[in-house]
Formats: sequence, structure tokens, C-alpha cells
Amino acid sequence: MRALNQALLLVLLIISSGFAQYGKRISVVLMPFEVVSCANAQLDWVSGGFHHILETRFYKYRNQIRVVDRARIEHHIREQQLVQAGFTIDEQSVKTGKFFSANYSIYGKVICLSDTLVLVNVNIVDVQSTEKISDELYGNVSNLYKNLPDSIVNHVYFKLLQMYHLSLIHI
Repeated sequence: MRALNQALLLVLLIISSGFAQYGKRISVVLMPFEVVSCANAQLDWVSGGFHHILETRFYKYRNQIRVVDRARIEHHIREQQLVQAGFTIDEQSVKTGKFFSANYSIYGKVICLSDTLVLVNVNIVDVQSTEKISDELYGNVSNLYKNLPDSIVNHVYFKLLQMYHLSLIHI
């Protein structure tokens, strides 16, 4: 199993290096993450700042992934709030992704399970096909701004590569 994981990682690294070589990057809209059932007052910053941390952590993949500037996204969301009343978050993420000509839209929820444990739900939506994959990662509250964002970004990065390459096969 370990050899298979290493082979898969090698293939993904070779493929991702092709993005940089040919100038093709996956374009992503990173939507704000919602905080759900969080009585912990120390986590008030999460609703306004968690996706900012993720955006910063995506920088290490800047040759493969272009994250649309969060100020532009927030401005667009504010302008569209009245227009988009009644739309689901999936529909909003697709519309926002299309507006910015992105390949994918990413959004999620941070759910406090206890004073020390959080669940981060991450959704990746293909803006063209509206196909969605969801995943969950668990972590300690103390790692919300340390290790957990790196784990999420690495996880999402590999999911994006898989989705992008599958979409190329279906063309």
C-alpha cells in the first residue's frame, strides 16, 4: 500500500509540474467558511478569517493553482447578496466561480464538536459540471490556525488535481 501511495504521489507531482511548465493553472474561488455550533468564544475569528488562512497556505501551490483574490470575491458576494437570496451555497459558489472564470469553487464549514475538537467540512465544486465532492477533516481547536489549515490545503490540492485531470479525460 505504501508503494502505491508513493507511486500515486510521484504521478501527481509529475502532472502538477506540467502545469507550471506549460503555464496552465487551476483557478479556484475560495468562499468564506461558515462556523457552526461554536460556543467557544475564542473561535469568533474563524468565521471571518479561516478562509484567509487557507488562501495564504495555498500560496505554496501558486505555480499550479490560482486563488482568486479574496477582496474581489467578498466584494462580489456583497453585491450579489440581495440578488442571490434563496440560492443554496452550492448555487452561489457555482455562480461566483463562473463570474471569476474559475475552474472550481471551494467552501465549507467549521463545526465545533467540543471545546477541543473541530470538524472541518470541505466542498469542492466543479464550476462547469457542478459536480461536487465533499470531505471532512478532524482536528484540535488549537490547530485551527497552525497545522490543520496545511492539512486541509494539501488534501484539497490533491483532490483538485484528481478532479481536474478527470475533467480533461471527459472532454
